Amino acid sequence: MQSKKYSHYEISINQIVGAIGGWLIVYLLFPLFNHFEQATIATISSLIFFIWSYTRSYILRRIFNKVHDRSTIKADSKSEPTDKKDK
Repeated sequence: MQSKKYSHYEISINQIVGAIGGWLIVYLLFPLFNHFEQATIATISSLIFFIWSYTRSYILRRIFNKVHDRSTIKADSKSEPTDKKDK
């Protein structure tokens, strides 16, 4: 299980990447929609942002899970089992 600090780190990275990606979407794609009606632009932008958000969150979650799993395996391999038998 992730620590609270690690969860906050993951959420912060997700939000930063989301803000940068959202800005790029607006800057690069929205000028292409000038000839559409407002309702069409709203529908297209909602779909674009939904796909962007879902994909970004999924990919970052998988990355953070993989990193967390690797760090857990490393920590487990460093700790040696203790023998508590009386000799």
